[in-house]
Amino acid sequence: MRKNFSLNISLKLAIGFGIALLAVLSSYIVIYQMLKTNKEISIYLGKNIVPTVSNLNTLEVTILESKYLTKSWVEDRFDNTLKKKQLIFITDSIYPDLRDSLTRLSSNWAEEQINSLNSILSNADELILREKEIMKNLNSWEKYDDPYFENKYSPLVLEGNELMSLADSVLISTKRLSSIKKDELLDNNKKLDISFGKFSSRIIISGLILSVMIILVGFILAQSLLVPINYLKRIVLQMGSGELPDKKIKIGSDETGKMGAALNELIKGLREKAAFAGSIGKNVFDSDFKPLSSKDILGNSLLRMRDSLVQASEEAEIRRIENYERSWASQGIAEFNEIIREHNDSIEDFTSVIISKLTKYLDAQLGGLYILNDENPKDTFLELSAFYAYDRQKFISKQIKPGENLVGQSLIEEDTIFITDIPENYVNITSGLGKDTPKSLLIVPLKLNEKIHGVVELASFNVFKPYQIEFVEKTGEILASTIANININIKTSKLLGESNEKSERLALQEAESHRNLEKLQRTLNEKTEKENQLNLRLQKIDEEFKSQIKRLENRLEQTNKLFEQQTLESKSYLEILNHSLLVVEVNQNGEILNANKKFLKTSGVLMVDITGTSIYDYYSPAHESSSDYIELKKNMFEGKPFTLSTTYIFDNKEIYLYETHTPLRNSKGDIYKIIITSALENN
Repeated sequence: MRKNFSLNISLKLAIGFGIALLAVLSSYIVIYQMLKTNKEISIYLGKNIVPTVSNLNTLEVTILESKYLTKSWVEDRFDNTLKKKQLIFITDSIYPDLRDSLTRLSSNWAEEQINSLNSILSNADELILREKEIMKNLNSWEKYDDPYFENKYSPLVLEGNELMSLADSVLISTKRLSSIKKDELLDNNKKLDISFGKFSSRIIISGLILSVMIILVGFILAQSLLVPINYLKRIVLQMGSGELPDKKIKIGSDETGKMGAALNELIKGLREKAAFAGSIGKNVFDSDFKPLSSKDILGNSLLRMRDSLVQASEEAEIRRIENYERSWASQGIAEFNEIIREHNDSIEDFTSVIISKLTKYLDAQLGGLYILNDENPKDTFLELSAFYAYDRQKFISKQIKPGENLVGQSLIEEDTIFITDIPENYVNITSGLGKDTPKSLLIVPLKLNEKIHGVVELASFNVFKPYQIEFVEKTGEILASTIANININIKTSKLLGESNEKSERLALQEAESHRNLEKLQRTLNEKTEKENQLNLRLQKIDEEFKSQIKRLENRLEQTNKLFEQQTLESKSYLEILNHSLLVVEVNQNGEILNANKKFLKTSGVLMVDITGTSIYDYYSPAHESSSDYIELKKNMFEGKPFTLSTTYIFDNKEIYLYETHTPLRNSKGDIYKIIITSALENN
């Protein structure tokens, strides 16, 4: 017999969600591939291109800075200047780090770019090596006084020479390679932007496709499931209102059909249960009734209800006892809360009232309340704070260490101890009839938030019942909270008193410190005034020193320019003049720059004594009003050659000279020196 093929609900849901899952997975694969591509581009940019561009820019700045710092090294003879230290740091640290970083980054470059970088680093290595050689050879003041210094080192730092050209070549090559890498960075950024644009479009398309598919699958499932489910829903709602249908439910081929068959059985069972319940309502408890199964909740409940009615009187008595116990505990907690509100000022008053009330409320004959003293973490103990007993000797000056007897054991275990077999001689209760051993002992730790604040110990001729033990444990939490609050208040008051004492001491110390500070301030002001005066003197000396240095630098610059313009012919000419004539070099203001040996020998003076002085200071006073002297001054400023007879006075010694003033001009036409050539004239 051929069976009709039908889809059950699980298969329908599986097919529908399978189609949706397939669409989601397809979208996920497409999106994942695009994210992977974007991630690879981003990683390449972040780990290679961006660091490369940054390092190339840094290399360019470093080479340019080393170029000018090398020039400054040659021109500045002072040691350990900031610029020299900076050049040392560049050659020893910055450049090697840049070189290693660029070499590491170039491992996955194109071959042409690697060759370009190798060429740049090779030239840069040679440049740094030459700069280090200059630094090594000019590492002290004396090296700058070498007569060959100007010819050997000064040309090295002139623009256009080999060293400066090498630095410019490195800079040009670095800029070119940096430009290539920047273009590569822009290209990759464009690729990334395009990829993200496609990514956004595909996400939107995938979302639309998924939405359409989900709507379509949902519509098909709704049509195949909602119709039979709505039919069953109407039946269930009818049953929910207490009405049982008269006709049997139609049965389908899928799960809804099985649900319909189950509802038919349920309706049949409910009719039987209704008849059985009616019998129970008429106090007929011997009706024949069987549940649908062992899991028939309602049927088994009816059977249990019948049995429960038989036991109702017995259970009523039990409930009466339970209500009494709950009422007793609630009333006790209310009374203890009232006591706590009225006696929470001191530990002694609070514990005394509480232990008396607790012992009487439990109809016990002996009680003690211990407070945990943990001020010294290395020596904690339970200290008796209050007691209630006929035999008071047991509790006088009582301190119990952790683990000592049952009270100390309860502290360690943090749990209630209840025993009816009390150890011999542990405790005796004295009454008018004599001494006797109690029948039960209850020890409860006063615990709040897993912290023990004390222990309560109770003994009675009666055996404590479970609800009484539970009451003491609940009350213990309330007592622990109150003890903690009282201790906090006591500590707060104590700390407040100590704080006030410290504040007074600090106020006195502050006043004393203020006086000392004023005295120290006066001393500091006097010292500062002296330091200011000393700094002014040092500043004046420094300015004079700088002025001398500047004058020496000016003279050095003039001498350098003279060396550049002199030729072999002029040197020969000067040698002839030095042997035959008296020669003096002055500037346009008449300040003596140099003099030959013949002039110094004739005048009887030293070069160091007349350098920087005015040539006119040695003229005879008679010349100051002469027309020749006036004409000489005029021609000196106009740069015209002039000849005259002059009388010099050196150390009261008169010398008569016939001299010619010849101005010298530089390449710009400016007068930078005047040569005075003289011959002795007979008076």
